[in-house]
Amino acid sequence: MSSLLFKIRCLQPSWHHLNNFSCKQYANIAASMVYSSPKPSWSRFTQQAQFHSHQNYDKSHKEQTFFQRNRSEIKLAMGCSIALLILYSYVKYYELSNNQINSVHERVGESNILKERPKETKIAKSVVNPRDASGLKLTLYQYQTCPFCCKVRAFLDYYGFSYDVVEVNSVTRAQTRWTKYRKVPFLVVEIPGSEYGDSTVLQLKDSSVIMSALASTLRNPSDSFLTILDGYPSFYNEDNKLEFSNRYRIMYGENYREALKHPKDNATELQWRQWVDDKFVHVLSPNVYRTPTEALQAFTWFSEVGNWQELFSAWERLLVVYVGAAAMYFIGKRLKKRHRISDEPRDSLYEEANKWMKFVKSRGGEFAGGKTPNLADLSMYGVLTAIEGCDAFQDLTANTDISSWYEAMKQRVGGREGEQELVRRCRIR
Repeated sequence: MSSLLFKIRCLQPSWHHLNNFSCKQYANIAASMVYSSPKPSWSRFTQQAQFHSHQNYDKSHKEQTFFQRNRSEIKLAMGCSIALLILYSYVKYYELSNNQINSVHERVGESNILKERPKETKIAKSVVNPRDASGLKLTLYQYQTCPFCCKVRAFLDYYGFSYDVVEVNSVTRAQTRWTKYRKVPFLVVEIPGSEYGDSTVLQLKDSSVIMSALASTLRNPSDSFLTILDGYPSFYNEDNKLEFSNRYRIMYGENYREALKHPKDNATELQWRQWVDDKFVHVLSPNVYRTPTEALQAFTWFSEVGNWQELFSAWERLLVVYVGAAAMYFIGKRLKKRHRISDEPRDSLYEEANKWMKFVKSRGGEFAGGKTPNLADLSMYGVLTAIEGCDAFQDLTANTDISSWYEAMKQRVGGREGEQELVRRCRIR
């Protein structure tokens, strides 16, 4: 019997072996060994079994580690822990997924329609064109010398829209406290209702979207303005920055055949409009605010052309001029590094201006649009008007051949050359 128990003890699996044998298999092996052994007398078997079992148990029990003695309980605990961990991870993943889905639904498709009319504020300037029969009441919230604001004004002037201007204090921004979206430019559009309905008030955001939406409206006389705006849905990206689909695209609707006539021209116009926003505009600040003296000179000119003496109190004007100049000097340095502009910012300014003029000449006319300006021309011209009174602009015209194109654009925009499209569109509903 001792040899039998010895065999049983020797065959006792270790923790490693237990992973390869089930408890049932192990029990079957032990049982087969017992039944295959010689059968001694009952009393002797009982005495020896009791003796050896206690002796071997004490000895093996002392030799086993804590983990070996409690392996079944440990395995059960580990299994439960893993199950709970998996369940917890699934629950958190489910909650996170739902939160993300809810967040996306809350942040996508932001409406342009205002629930309440904007609070009345001082109008800095009113541009009136008697031939504007659109019926729209437009109010542009702007900084007078912001490149993107200048771009919108160039578009409105070229097509002959009537509009009011609200000059926003760039430090206090008191004129935009009524809205959560306070980044200029934005355009408040009031569409008159029928004799039985109220008018609709919209807030259009992003300079390129404003241009694209209004240009699309002029080219689609059968579509309402709200229908056109559906083509430019807004959403917030991962950085919580407001973005727009189709920012640079013109909607042709039923007039799609017109777009098919010149697909290359449309694609080129879109490409260079984006180039103005993403590339050229970023070389302006490091040049305008290249030195403290140039920064102060620029803000002094901003004050004059923006008529700040009449619009703002003395302390507000001085605050904007001196604090703004100091702030933009340092911001210009940071932008220079971010956009990899050369150590001498003028070199980058001349290089990008020459790229533009090379493209204009390749079009076979005075403008990027050929014989008449297109939206790329209006974008480039608009951002350049923002620095017209600065030293950087004087150096630019002296060291490149952009002045001839610029002067031609000034005549076309000042003369409202594109107003025929607005006149043909008539009332915008």
